Amino acid sequence: KKILGEIDIQQLISTRDFLHEALHEAESKLEIAGTIQAFE
Repeated sequence: KKILGEIDIQQLISTRDFLHEALHEAESKLEIAGTIQAFE
């Protein structure tokens, strides 16, 4: 049986990882958009 605190920590870690991935993807898209605008 898991302790509630353990589950919470796992959820926090997976949420943080998800947000980190989403942020990285958003930054890449912004960089691409900025590059396209620079050539226009």
